[in-house]
Amino acid sequence: MMATNMSPTTAEAEAATGRYADNVAKSPDTAARALAQLRADLVPQYEDLVHTIVSSRDIDGGMKFVLDLRADLLRLFDRGGEGVTAHENASLRAMDGHLRSMLGSWFSAGFLELRRITFEESSGLLLEKIAKYEAVHRVQDMADLKARLGAGRRCFGFFHPCGEVGVPCTPHPQPTSTAASFPPTSVPEEPLVFIHCALVPNLADTMAYIADNTGADADEEGAGAAIFYSITSTQPGLRGVDMGNFLIKAVVQKVRSEFPDLHTFSTLSPIPGFRKWLSTRVQLIQDGCKDDSEFATPLLHDDEATVLLGLSGVAEAEPHSALLEILESDWTADSTTAAALEPIVLRLAAHYLYCEKRRSKALDSVTNFHIRNGAKLERVNWLADLTKNGMKNSAGVMVNYKYELEHIVRNHEMYVDENVIDVSDGVLDMLKLEN
Repeated sequence: MMATNMSPTTAEAEAATGRYADNVAKSPDTAARALAQLRADLVPQYEDLVHTIVSSRDIDGGMKFVLDLRADLLRLFDRGGEGVTAHENASLRAMDGHLRSMLGSWFSAGFLELRRITFEESSGLLLEKIAKYEAVHRVQDMADLKARLGAGRRCFGFFHPCGEVGVPCTPHPQPTSTAASFPPTSVPEEPLVFIHCALVPNLADTMAYIADNTGADADEEGAGAAIFYSITSTQPGLRGVDMGNFLIKAVVQKVRSEFPDLHTFSTLSPIPGFRKWLSTRVQLIQDGCKDDSEFATPLLHDDEATVLLGLSGVAEAEPHSALLEILESDWTADSTTAAALEPIVLRLAAHYLYCEKRRSKALDSVTNFHIRNGAKLERVNWLADLTKNGMKNSAGVMVNYKYELEHIVRNHEMYVDENVIDVSDGVLDMLKLEN
């Protein structure tokens, strides 16, 4: 296995650190050379192999091979490392770290080009890829795609400026690491990540609001808000390589230069894990009730439980199960049921976004991304996405992560250093918490 056989052994690592220890106390020049040699001794051989695969003119699709290799590794980790030993899993994770570092250097923002994608000027191949890769709001047909690229809308992507896979760019060697400094090739006409933006009067609370204020009736010059409603990464092998955060900030600057009167920059984002989390928590609550464990703590308040059990057509006698039963039904067709659910579901969604954590950071991956990027948890919106996926994943709820330009750095540092999420009074009110 490449990850184990092409990595320094324990004995080799100990010998390398021993040589370093023998020389580090000598002259400054000797210590510097010893440190450089230690770095070189601990570099796994597969780094040179990967670099050769990517840069060789005799190997077609070298970069695609490396991206696919890392995508395979990530899928293995997502499955819990099944089929490999603990030692192999550790070696594979170390290899993944090296690959991510190399890809992060090759695909850094400094090497990428921001391009606007339009229906009229972009190639048919690129438009097909935008429709194919769209991961947030499925493109129905070419007319739908044309609308998303039309008046009141913008679509931007990050592209690598080099040519086809297997035809390398000119390397830019640096003294520290040739592998890390080599800018790779990319697929022509294929964005690495792309974002859809709507130019609308105010902060959007539903996808319908975006549709109603763009297209034929769009007033781009009078727009006050830029709403980012979809961001899609096209390469699974680049997971964990930060590009989306740079893309949002680059697009903010781009649209500000075109429309100086814009005053609000925000997302209208899905909550893809909300319904799954809710179902899991209800199951844990029910299991906890059987053995009186910590998971017996209810999610619902007493008044909410009473409301749910009082709705017509509810067969379940336990309120948490009744909530899941209702959410599986066509509940939006009944205005009484929808009105009763609104404060309950919004509070639970706000709880999921703000209170549920993994390693002290937001459990929800979208929340974690935007808050880490310096955004504020601004608003949770009712019946914002009535599509099949929107109802299935998040009961139609969407969220605004607001980018207040003067607070981006502060918010990022608060979250990264102190695990603090900047949150609006409105969201705190949903949670019935004191600000």
